Amino acid sequence: MNAAAESLLDSSVWNARGFADGWQPLSATRDVTEPATGETLGTIGIANAADIDARRKRRRAAQPAWAALPYERRAEILRAAARSLDESTADVAGWLVRESGSVSAGRTSKSPSRLKRSMRRPHCARSPSARCSRVNPA
Repeated sequence: MNAAAESLLDSSVWNARGFADGWQPLSATRDVTEPATGETLGTIGIANAADIDARRKRRRAAQPAWAALPYERRAEILRAAARSLDESTADVAGWLVRESGSVSAGRTSKSPSRLKRSMRRPHCARSPSARCSRVNPA
């Protein structure tokens, strides 16, 4: 497991918080219970309208800097996020199964992720209108 996944799966990092410029306390909280056992998995932060508006304003202000980055740099950042998720698939899937009360499909480690497939088709990242179901012949 990579450091990002270890941080994400460590509930002391995110418990009773929401993510915006790092893990921040929010206006309210709610326990997340594992349906199969009734065990409390953790506590999530719940944003109110003021929390959402403050974060929206920060995101809107940050967007021009993101857009100004060269395509290659944005792609590098997104690929690093995809690799992190791909390396942590089993751990993340385990949490999702527990949170939803479902059972594992048992295929998460055998099938390539959608992110991984997208990383092999860079034209999909460059053009939202590109047909990403097949390799771009251009």
